[in-house]
Amino acid sequence: MLQLNEPTCNIKFQIPSVSGTELDYIQSNFSESTFAERIFNKICLDILSNLYHKNIFLTQSCTNALEIICLNEQWGSGDEIIMPSYTY
Repeated sequence: MLQLNEPTCNIKFQIPSVSGTELDYIQSNFSESTFAERIFNKICLDILSNLYHKNIFLTQSCTNALEIICLNEQWGSGDEIIMPSYTY
């Protein structure tokens, strides 16, 4: 029987994973006259669009995403909108 007070495995969440390509990505980011944010965004957009077969929008923050949703929705007088108070 499994003892609840003994861990079944030791996962160290505070230790980052290393793939070996991190320095290459950082170097390519700084080698451009402007940060290569658009290049990496394009790669992520392509992967996510192909994975989910939908239009994907990447934002800089959750607050930006909430603002985009509010601007695109057709809310009117009397509609109730509940939002979290802990956005950063």
